[in-house]
Amino acid sequence: MSKTSLTAGLRKVTPVGLQPRTLPEIMAAYERIVIIQALQHNDCSRARTAGSLGVSRRYLYRRMSILKIDLQVVTRGRSGRSKLEPGEEG
Repeated sequence: MSKTSLTAGLRKVTPVGLQPRTLPEIMAAYERIVIIQALQHNDCSRARTAGSLGVSRRYLYRRMSILKIDLQVVTRGRSGRSKLEPGEEG
């Protein structure tokens, strides 16, 4: 992922004025982007997503919970009806 696409991705999933400032915040935002993109690529199958990322399903579920990734929001983003907008919980 290029620096440009990472920056654009961070803007998409981070509310305006709340851009990550510390290394842990930046890493969490990046991990959130990677997981969301992997879910979309794997048709929102958490089992396939975990396999493609090389992690266990349990780890993926835990990270999705911690990072507040809502599978229904990711699914809406895939269908084109709605996309993950800044400030929208995902």
